[in-house]
Amino acid sequence: MVLRPATSEFHLNLVEAFEETWPEVSRAMPWINPDLPFDTQIEDFLVETERMGRAGLLHHWVMVRPWDGALLGLIGFDRVTRSDKAVWNLGYWVRSSEQQHGFARRAI
Repeated sequence: MVLRPATSEFHLNLVEAFEETWPEVSRAMPWINPDLPFDTQIEDFLVETERMGRAGLLHHWVMVRPWDGALLGLIGFDRVTRSDKAVWNLGYWVRSSEQQHGFARRAI
């Protein structure tokens, strides 16, 4: 597994992985509105991720299987937290079909 910066390049693969893992993935991305198209919300997320990443405010990567380019999941380290006791947040999710293989552990 390799980590690649989460950019718009991965939009379609991320949507596919997200839809496969819905609704479990909503815990990792609670801002997703299930009544709106996932496609546009994920694209907006990636654009914002790139913008905020350039500013050093967050760092998100996609987990990719190197031999076939399959998107395995997403990991992020950012300053978006719901806790008054934390400054940074570490979050991740792995698509349903790739869980229980240690990808999140290796990504961290």
